[in-house]
Amino acid sequence: MAVKTLPDGRQKIDIRLGRKKRTTVIYTGTKEDAVLYEIAYKSAYTKKRPQSDLTISALVPDYLAWVSDHRREKTYKQKKRNLFAHIIPFFGNVLASHINKHMLTAYKTKRKSESPAHNRQINIELIDLSAMVGWACDEVELVEERLPTVSQLPYKRKLPQVLNRDEMEDFLTSLDAYEKALLFTLYLGGLRKDELGFKWADCDFSAKSILITGKGDKERRVAMPPEMEQALLAWMSEWEEQPEDRRSEYVFRSRRRRGMPVKDIRSIITKAKLRAGITRRITPHTLRHSFATHQIEQGTDIRVVQMMLGHSDIRTTQIYVQVAMELKREAAGRLKVKRVG
Repeated sequence: MAVKTLPDGRQKIDIRLGRKKRTTVIYTGTKEDAVLYEIAYKSAYTKKRPQSDLTISALVPDYLAWVSDHRREKTYKQKKRNLFAHIIPFFGNVLASHINKHMLTAYKTKRKSESPAHNRQINIELIDLSAMVGWACDEVELVEERLPTVSQLPYKRKLPQVLNRDEMEDFLTSLDAYEKALLFTLYLGGLRKDELGFKWADCDFSAKSILITGKGDKERRVAMPPEMEQALLAWMSEWEEQPEDRRSEYVFRSRRRRGMPVKDIRSIITKAKLRAGITRRITPHTLRHSFATHQIEQGTDIRVVQMMLGHSDIRTTQIYVQVAMELKREAAGRLKVKRVG
């Protein structure tokens, strides 16, 4: 592949179509998109390979198009970055059916020499490669078999930061109806920030539950405890009093983009944090981490917590057992015992 960025920002693509035939294309767009264009151009020009005889580069354009349609924008950008920055340079011209454990191990060795401290990132890159070949095998049947399984590189995952119960109570006070409903739902539902894009039609107040669409477009029902229900009903009352043209089908709508779900809630979190007198960093995911930890603290079965969070692997949920234990150690360390005698 030969893509060169010109001084005016456009991309010059030198496309070889055989031993003697080649063509040059001036492309307006990013370098990554120019590479996709080159792959598509060559694919259209040359004869189609047998279904089980496609290179990794040949799979990328259609796979990314599928990811763009079926996954969140953040996931699409991450996969696109990993595929172009690392996977294509190493596996690009390799037939997907020819990738074996030895090649996958060689990739890990190469990447570790480049970034020895980033084992988790290398694992993610191989997961993205495996997911693409899995898609080609299961969804479109362009590849006959999935990639062989290889062990992941070890890495020490940092324990997530959480708010203790007193901090959470302070954090959730002195809010207006919209802010209170949003933060109560985020915390008591154990939601990811992107899962706040549900609609009023998804709220079943009779069954006290909300239909949430999570990662990978997987749906789950989230319980609506009394505090969340009261906060949502209070916000609904205000919402119904607003002019019709200001309403949205989304429960938490964007204040900048009319008719769209909320995307950025940093200002709400900052406001709540300052009122609570909390100085450390709090993100939307801090509330999800706190919810999971508090559930473990009060004795909720870990399998139930896994279901509530929408985790596909219970090992992801088990980290909150460690967080809960750390909080207990901190609380025990604050106790002072008077000397006797």
